[in-house]
Amino acid sequence: MDAAFIEKEFGVKVSQLADYWGLTGISGTGLAGVPGVGPKAAKDILAEHKDLEQTFASETLAEKYRKKLAGHEEQALMCRDLAGLKTDLALGLICRIFVGRSLSVASPIST
Repeated sequence: MDAAFIEKEFGVKVSQLADYWGLTGISGTGLAGVPGVGPKAAKDILAEHKDLEQTFASETLAEKYRKKLAGHEEQALMCRDLAGLKTDLALGLICRIFVGRSLSVASPIST
C-alpha cells in the first residue's frame, strides 16, 4: 500500500489511516470500531479533524456524528492503537552487512 492507494481506497491521508480504522473497525479482526460509524462517516469526520483526539475534543463536530461517538472514545482510541503499525519496536537483532556479501551475521542483543 502506498499513499495514493490509501487515499483512493479509504479517502483519508496515510497519517489518518489508523484513526479511520479506530472509527470504522476492521471486519474479520475483532476490532469493532464505533457502532454506527462506517467508511463514509469516518471519511467525513477525518476530513474535518486531523485525528481522533481532535475529533473528540471538537466543539464543531456535526451533531449526527457527536451522537454516534458519544461514550465510545476509549473504544475508538484502543481500536486505533491496535490497528496502527508499530514503528518504534526494538527488534532485538544487530545485523552486520559486509561489502560483497548478503546478510552474514545476526546476533541477539543482550538486555
